[in-house]
Amino acid sequence: QNITTNSIVSLIIFSIAIIISFLIVVFIVGCITKITIEECKGNRLIQIKESTKFIWKNKFSILFPTIGILVIILSFIFIWYVIGFLFHIPWLGPVIFWFLYLFYFFTGLFVIFTCCAWIISILYGPAIFTSWGGDAFAVIFQSYSLLWSQPVRLFIYTLLNVIISCIFICFITLIFWLAQNI
Repeated sequence: QNITTNSIVSLIIFSIAIIISFLIVVFIVGCITKITIEECKGNRLIQIKESTKFIWKNKFSILFPTIGILVIILSFIFIWYVIGFLFHIPWLGPVIFWFLYLFYFFTGLFVIFTCCAWIISILYGPAIFTSWGGDAFAVIFQSYSLLWSQPVRLFIYTLLNVIISCIFICFITLIFWLAQNI
């Protein structure tokens, strides 16, 4: 395929737009969660302005858990590549593979679990932070803890969220289609 300057520029613009929309969604979810938590505590007079200040003040504690878990995943992948290069040493490579096979297996299971925790930190990170408080490490720990202690509940909630989102998207699409054809 022919890669031109225009396609690279459009890819960069698209990537920046995806990152900005992710940040906006995380910010809005954090604000809504803060308002909901305060209302459940009995503070019915909280304003959007106060929750926005709270989220803006703690923006790194909301955004960095996702990056932190991604760094954990990438560090394990890097370690696998380094050890994989050791397997190419003649005579010694098969012996190293034999000794490190269980390491590969169990770290593979851990990386799969960490990928699930990464998805949890993306979906529920702002809610975890606003309800538990703390810092980025607390959100990472709570993501792992939530995934370990309540996997069925997380699966059902996420599935219901996807179903409701699909119904909403179909409804909005129908409204726009009716508005266009009327």
